Amino acid sequence: MPGDPRGLDSGGLPSLVLAIMGVAGQRAREAWAELGVDIDDLVGGLIVTGVHPDGWAVPAGSTMTLPPKELASIQWGAAATAGDGYS
Repeated sequence: MPGDPRGLDSGGLPSLVLAIMGVAGQRAREAWAELGVDIDDLVGGLIVTGVHPDGWAVPAGSTMTLPPKELASIQWGAAATAGDGYS
């Protein structure tokens, strides 16, 4: 359901898929989890600009969204200090 972070929670297509897979009758997120779909790893996250996790190569000043699944395991470098040329 592109563009709709709640698209798998209700509606004709999600309901049909859950019914075909035999998990209808449960709350939608529990049913998807039973099928191996972790919706909460797919939506949300942290929007960052000009910073990035250790080991990531991104253009300077880039804005990106780090999804919850990535945030759980990201390693960050030490914070810049005034002695590093930042103010």
